[in-house]
Amino acid sequence: MLKSVTETYVRYLLPTESPSSVCVVVDLDDTIARYCKVRRLSRCHEFDPMPEVLDKVLDCQRRGVSVVIATARPAWTCDKTFDWLQNHGVVASAVYFRNPRAQSVLPHEVKRQMLLDILTQWRVERFWDDSVFNIAAAQSLGIPTTLVPGNSVYWEERGRREGWSLPELVK
Repeated sequence: MLKSVTETYVRYLLPTESPSSVCVVVDLDDTIARYCKVRRLSRCHEFDPMPEVLDKVLDCQRRGVSVVIATARPAWTCDKTFDWLQNHGVVASAVYFRNPRAQSVLPHEVKRQMLLDILTQWRVERFWDDSVFNIAAAQSLGIPTTLVPGNSVYWEERGRREGWSLPELVK
């Protein structure tokens, strides 16, 4: 496992049997794993999967497409996150976590920085996320996206409250 740290994220490159030049990028909480406020991130390895997205990710994996995880979870959750991925059959080529020192950076800017790094290594086939701001960041980079319903209302309300600007989404 190769770890690198930037101002906004921590990246783990994981050894995979047959790396592909094509990947899908998937957020974790409320995208592939159902975030549980009762369990909190300290117990993130116990979160339930969201089968509608997990099944699509596993299908991509079966087709030989690399899976890259890009999450706003802090890097201290890495061991439990790796456990969750393994327990649900997800073989990730890379996992990106938010650098805990980047709390003042807008979440969608952190995700955009992750995506820029991902684009230096893979062609991104699809990006799944529950935040309209992260979706807009991916679309601004020309990445095909899927907004996962669920927590997206939270992100829209938080964005309005904090004055984040949302570029027009590509249809």
